[in-house]
Formats: sequence, structure tokens, C-alpha cells
Amino acid sequence: MQKVNLLWEKAKKRLSGSKLADLYADLLVQDKHEAALKKYRTEGMDKDGLKEAQVNAGFREIIEKHGLDDLFDTTGNLSNELPLDEEKKIYFSDQKLQSMWKRAEQAGFSARDLEKLRDEFWHQQMKVDEMNFLRKEMDVEDITDNEIEGSKKTGKSAEQLKQLNQEMKKKNKDIKAGYYDLEGKFDKFDKEEPEFKDSRVYQLWAVAQKTDWPAEELQSFKEELKHFETRLEKHEFLENQLERSADSLSEAGENANHEKHRKLEEKTSDLGYKVKKLHNDLKTRVGKAFSGHLEL
Repeated sequence: MQKVNLLWEKAKKRLSGSKLADLYADLLVQDKHEAALKKYRTEGMDKDGLKEAQVNAGFREIIEKHGLDDLFDTTGNLSNELPLDEEKKIYFSDQKLQSMWKRAEQAGFSARDLEKLRDEFWHQQMKVDEMNFLRKEMDVEDITDNEIEGSKKTGKSAEQLKQLNQEMKKKNKDIKAGYYDLEGKFDKFDKEEPEFKDSRVYQLWAVAQKTDWPAEELQSFKEELKHFETRLEKHEFLENQLERSADSLSEAGENANHEKHRKLEEKTSDLGYKVKKLHNDLKTRVGKAFSGHLEL
């Protein structure tokens, strides 16, 4: 359905990895419900609108679950304009903060919590800026409490430098505490390691969990996915080796070992074919299981 596709297209710009795969599985279910509702209506049913309300409630749950509320305007429709965060990415001049912010964007916070966290990050950035200002005022990287002479370069007395140094120590302690507090915000998210690293594999697993497979069959499929991911990793390794081999050939010139490169090329191509076929087989199996049990 159109609104499901629109949400997916916008969400792809914000989510990634396992979070995007989880959304994909949820939207797959929602799309089936939307299609069933449309058929239900063409048959002249749902005159009281109860089924429509049920389907709409499911769509709203997905939006809230994945923190995508801000993609909608005040009327509850998907906005044609990107949210402020999408128009201009948040940037912190402190590299440590910027690195932490990238983690925060992918950590699983809701849009509301992420906005609150952003304010905390800006507050921490202000502390860092104040520290940098104090360092500039002292015009030195470090100064001890035992400094007895003033600075000829800055014109500040020993007492003034001592006071600045004490302020810096206090500010530095405050900054470290700020980083520590921010790190604590990630604890409950960072401990939740995704089942799989490869997004293709996780997407299959996310859909599999929406089927009516019994626990034993689901666990068996999970084991198959682990083996599949191992093959994907091996294929990626061979592709990297092949790329390096190609570079070596161009550098070696007449002394190049073309036979070794050819064998590596065949091995990579063969595994690539098997991986693609296995991926299609797994998608077909889970797709049939998924479609077979969904009823509105």
C-alpha cells in the first residue's frame, strides 16, 4: 500500500542494520493487512469501520515503536518535508561527542528521547568550549599550582594563572563526569547485540519471527541463517582477496601470476552463485510461511 511504501522510503534514510530489518518485517505484516482491508471493502463489508480502525491502529503502533513520529505532520499524514534533523545533520565540533552522537542515532532511542539527549549533548559541548576558552586564556597546555611567576606572554599574574588552573581542573572533572553520564545512556541499548551482523540475514530472521513456525522449526531456520551468514562473510573475504589480486597483477606486469588470479576469480564467482541461490531459496521459504498464515 502507498502509505506503507512511503514510510519505508523515508525510514531508510534514518534507520539501518537490524533496526531497519525489524521495521521491514513489521511493514510487511502491515502491508498484508492493508491489502486485506482493501479487499474487505470492495466486498461491501466493514461498514462500521472497525476493521479500518484496527489496521490504522496497527500502523500507528509501528510508527511509535520505531520512533518515526516526526515523519508525520499535525494531521497525522506523512509529511512531504524532511524533519529538521534530516535537512541538516547534527554536528558537534568535539570529535568524541560527534562519535557518541552517531551511536545515539542508531542506538534505538525514540524520536522524543533522542531530542532530549541532543540537548544534553549540546550542554556537554558548551562545557568543552568553555574549557578550550580557558586554555586559550592561559595560552599554555598545562600549568601547575606551584607556578610562582606570571606569564609574560599573556600578561597574567601568577595568582591569575593559578585561579585559571583551578577553574580548568574543576571544568575538566565536570566534562569527564558529563561523558560518563552520556555513556550510561547507551547501556541498555549496547547490551542488545543483534542476532546477525549482515542486514540481509537479519531481514530474513525478522520476517521469520512473524511466521507461525513452531519454536523448533524457527530455531532450525535460525541455524541455517547462521551458516548462510558464514558463507556471506567468506564470499566477502574472497571478493577482497580478488580485488587485491587484481591490483597485484597491474603492479607485477610481465611477472604477474595470471593463473592464480584466474583460479581465485572462479572460486569467488562459484561461491557468489551459491550464495545468491541460497539467499533466494531462504527468501522463498520464509516468504511462503509468512504469507500463509496472515489473516485480517
